[in-house]
Amino acid sequence: MALVVFGGGITRMVGSHSGNTFSQNKGGSYVKRKPKGTQPRTTSQVTRQATITLTAKAYTFALSDADRAAWRTFASTTPVINKLGNTTFLSAQQMYTKLSAPLLAQGITPPNTPPISTSIGTPTSLVIDATSGPGGHVTLNLTATGTSIDESGLAFISPPLNPGRNYVSSQLRQLPAYFTLNTVYDVTELYIGLFGSLPTAGGQRIFARAYVQSTTTGISSVAIQGNSTWG
Repeated sequence: MALVVFGGGITRMVGSHSGNTFSQNKGGSYVKRKPKGTQPRTTSQVTRQATITLTAKAYTFALSDADRAAWRTFASTTPVINKLGNTTFLSAQQMYTKLSAPLLAQGITPPNTPPISTSIGTPTSLVIDATSGPGGHVTLNLTATGTSIDESGLAFISPPLNPGRNYVSSQLRQLPAYFTLNTVYDVTELYIGLFGSLPTAGGQRIFARAYVQSTTTGISSVAIQGNSTWG
């Protein structure tokens, strides 16, 4: 479903409608033909689809009536920001899936009841260090303030990209593990697992987008993005 902001006409539209997909980049708004859906092929796509299916079944069959009532109250009082940057509210099932899916993806059983608090640490910097060739490595250091003991880092990372590229959202892939905050964390093996290998020579760029996330509630912070040049 497409989202629309109305003014003297339509001022912005994001999403898909009637076979068209509306989006925006640094050049402004654009529309393209909506691609035909395909069955997921990559491991991450299959896992993501399975996780969403599990949360839908859990909400319907595993939660009690009291649990679902609690999620309805939580969803109706916890605003989120949509793709247009506007404040909106999710349904109870959507909110349950939003918070439960990232925990399930890490092998953590999500709670049946919603969080008592939505407070979460604030990311302050993201440093990426990447060296190419034999013996190369990729490390991340996500610093954050106001964190608690159950909060960790969650990151999406890119393959080696052209140095002139700036729009990278479609290239980012989630690292399949939480990592420790406020410390240099080696993600080389996780990176190779996602992309097959490190580049053989330097010069390309690597991007990462990271969050602070509670490993007990699934609550996430705002995102912070960084990039570096492969050495």
